[in-house]
Amino acid sequence: MLRLIETCVFAIVLCAVFISAQQISAPVVAPLPPPPVADYESFLNNIEADISSKAALDKLKADISTNYDYKPNWGISLNKDADVETYGARVGQLREKISAMKIRISHLDSLLAKAGFNASDFEEAQKSLQQKNSLYISRLERAVELMHDYIIQEQAKILSTEKQKPQIGLGAYNASSQDYGFGMSNGENSNVLFSFSGHFKIPEPKAKEMNNQATDLTVSIDYINLPFVIQGAKFFPGAKKARIFYKDEELPTAGSFHGFPSLEQYPGYAEWKLQADSLTSGVLSPRNLDSSYAMNAVSPVIAIATPPPVIKPPSVDTSSAISVVPPKIESGIPAQSASSEGSPGMFRTVLRWSSIGLCAVSVGLGLNQNREVAKRNDDANIRHQEAVAAFGKSDYSDKLNNYNVSTDRVRDAENIRNAFYAAAGGFGLVGILTFVF
Repeated sequence: MLRLIETCVFAIVLCAVFISAQQISAPVVAPLPPPPVADYESFLNNIEADISSKAALDKLKADISTNYDYKPNWGISLNKDADVETYGARVGQLREKISAMKIRISHLDSLLAKAGFNASDFEEAQKSLQQKNSLYISRLERAVELMHDYIIQEQAKILSTEKQKPQIGLGAYNASSQDYGFGMSNGENSNVLFSFSGHFKIPEPKAKEMNNQATDLTVSIDYINLPFVIQGAKFFPGAKKARIFYKDEELPTAGSFHGFPSLEQYPGYAEWKLQADSLTSGVLSPRNLDSSYAMNAVSPVIAIATPPPVIKPPSVDTSSAISVVPPKIESGIPAQSASSEGSPGMFRTVLRWSSIGLCAVSVGLGLNQNREVAKRNDDANIRHQEAVAAFGKSDYSDKLNNYNVSTDRVRDAENIRNAFYAAAGGFGLVGILTFVF
């Protein structure tokens, strides 16, 4: 009878945990709209026109403080749709635009200083304009990074020659290691230059077929797409891997490529070799950026709104609850008969009712924290409404920041509540185990 009562108590406590976990539903909040995108050059034109026409200072200040996401007029394609030379030309165009914009920004600063603002309004307008200028320049500079990465993506491509029969010199066959030492270089008329020495493995029966002749050997060379130009002709000395074939069967090959002292006399070779070595060794590798990278620059002050995190309904995760098994007590006392409770039975009883108490306390603390979650959820909804109402106004960034802080507080409260519920589940599981063992 006592065991039945204990079981019922545990069932009631555990049911309370799961029922209370469903008491609060997630707040229904719509994603905040992103700031509208506008052309930055047009924005500067409007500011210069306002200053030149001596527009009302309130209007000028409001125009400067608009919370738009200003997109540069790139003047080029940001897509990966060209060759290395074109990407290099785009880098030059972007750098010219950056230089021109810095000059224009300096000129606009001098105009703003003469607009007639009082000290505090001038400081606020100047700060807002500087933030926008920094964001604009940052996006242009990221576009330059993007073009450089496109170039590296192209140069790092691994190309392969067709199978060919270059000049191959064979050494003696090593029967114990079953390999041939060899050296090879391509013909003078090839545009893929290489000089290689090493060894390839081949079983002894096939080595006997070869009869120390390279007649049935063919070679394919993997090389990087980084040409070295000599008098208008493109050569590719950046060999990366040698593939040796015997009657179309690829053989395991090891060795190394050698440099070309004859190329050192040409201007630009040292720079080419540094780039090639970095690419073939993997020290220089592409980041595989795409066109979205340029616009992802964000001013540290001007916030770009993002959809708020989804606040999930409260839940109890008992999968991570700690299973505590009563320790086996080695007392040295002879075991009692099965009908006697003895010391082990007393220990289980104490542990069982201790678990009931701790489980109940954890549930109580979880319920109290549940109310705190509800309170913070309500506050998050209020902050969301304030941010939506302030959209497009000068205090939008502050309202958005307040909303983000409130959602962080909701998550913190949920984590504490879930910890109490997990503890209740763990203590409940300990109690259940006392019925089993």
